[in-house]
Amino acid sequence: MKRLILLVFFIFFAIGGWAQSEIDKTLSDLDKVRSQSKDNLEKIRKKLGEVEDDEKESVGSLVFQSSIPIYKKCKGKGEREQIGMAAIEKVELSIYEGFIRHLNVKIVGKNGSFSNTLIMGITEKRFKRNRAKYDVIDLEEPNIFVIIQDLIALEHPKSYLPEDVDLFTYIPSSSDENPNKKELVLYKKNGINTIFDVRLYSDLLSLLGDEKNALAQTDIRFRQTIHRTNIRNLPLFFVQYFKVNFNYSKFDSKDENVMLSSFSNTDVLRKRFINAELALNAFNGYIGPKAADKYYFDIGVSAGKTRLKRSETDSVYIDNTDIFFEGGVSFKFSSNSGVNANIRAIRLFSPSTIGYNDQINKSFINFMRYSVDLFWNPAKEKANRLFLRMNYVDPTNGSYKKEGFLQAQFGYSLLFSELINKN
Repeated sequence: MKRLILLVFFIFFAIGGWAQSEIDKTLSDLDKVRSQSKDNLEKIRKKLGEVEDDEKESVGSLVFQSSIPIYKKCKGKGEREQIGMAAIEKVELSIYEGFIRHLNVKIVGKNGSFSNTLIMGITEKRFKRNRAKYDVIDLEEPNIFVIIQDLIALEHPKSYLPEDVDLFTYIPSSSDENPNKKELVLYKKNGINTIFDVRLYSDLLSLLGDEKNALAQTDIRFRQTIHRTNIRNLPLFFVQYFKVNFNYSKFDSKDENVMLSSFSNTDVLRKRFINAELALNAFNGYIGPKAADKYYFDIGVSAGKTRLKRSETDSVYIDNTDIFFEGGVSFKFSSNSGVNANIRAIRLFSPSTIGYNDQINKSFINFMRYSVDLFWNPAKEKANRLFLRMNYVDPTNGSYKKEGFLQAQFGYSLLFSELINKN
C-alpha cells in the first residue's frame, strides 16, 4: 500500500513538474512575442477585454469626482465648517474580498494627501449612511479633513460582491470624456460567498516511517458566508460564516484498528476513518488596516467512527463525537504563497469506551491540537494549491502525555470556487 501511494504521488508531482516546465516555456515564448509586437498585442488585449467585460455581470460602479470639499473641525461635537474645495491630482485604489483595502489620494497644488486607515465595505449601507472621515495630512492648517463619499459614490449597487482589483488609478485630465468624474465598473465575483475545497493528501511520517497515521486522506470542505458587514470603523466581523468538513482516511491494514488489548482514547481520535465537522465563526478580522492577513475564532462539533478490534475475528465500530474551539491566523508571504496556523481545544465524548472517565473527565478540554499549514499556488493559480501541514495532538491529562502524536501531511488542494470564478 505504501509503495503504491508513493508511486501515485511521484507520478502526480512529475506530471505537475513537467506541466510547470511547459507553462514556463510557453510564458517565455509569449514574452518574446510580446516584445516583438507589443502594439499589436495591446490592441488584441484591449479587444479581448472589451468582449470579456460585455459577458460579465455588473454589480455597480464607483464614480470618482475630480474635486471635493475640505472641512475644518469645529469645537462642537460632530460640527464642521467647509473652508473650500480641493482638486484631485491622483487616486489609487485596490479592492479585496468586497472591501476597499487601499486608498491613497493626492490633492492638486497643495502639500496634502489622505489615505484610508481601515477597510471600507463596498455596500449601499456603508456608502449611504456612514460618512467616513479622513484627516488630510500635511496641510498648513490643523484639524482639516475630507469625507470619502464626497470623492467616491457607489452607483447602481447589487447584492453581489465585486471582483478583486489589484490597483486602479484615476488621474483627472481634460482629455477625459467627462473630466469631472471617472467611473470604475464593478463585476460580479463568483465564489466569494461560497468556498468549496477538495484536498487529497498523505502523511510523510506514516508513508516513510512507522507512525500510525493515515496513509491517504480526502477532505471535502465547504464554507458559506452569512454576511459581510464589519463593525463600524473596525476590521472585525461577528458570526460571519459557517464551515462543513467531511474527511475520509485510509490506514495501513496493520494500523487501522484500535486494539482492545492496548486501548487508548487518543487512538480513538487518531484513527477515525470517517469524520464530519460543523463549525460556526464567532468572530474574525484583518490583522492591520490594509493587510490581507486575517485571524479567526470558530466553535464547532464533529462526529466520527473508529474501528475497535476485540479479537482476531471480532471488531466493532466506535461512535465518538467532540466539541472544539479553534483560533487561528493566516499570513500571505506573496500573491501565491502563505501560511495558516491554528490551535484547537477538543472535548472528546466517547463514554462507552474503556478508560473514558479516567482520561476524559479529568478536565473539560481533553486534547490540544497545534497546526501549521504552508501553501503555494503554482503559476499563481488560486484554484490549485500544494500544501504541507504539521499537526501535533497533545492530551491534556498528564498521565497520557506520552500518547501525543505528530502528523506531517502533504498534498494537493483544488478550490472549486476560484476555478468557477476563473471560467
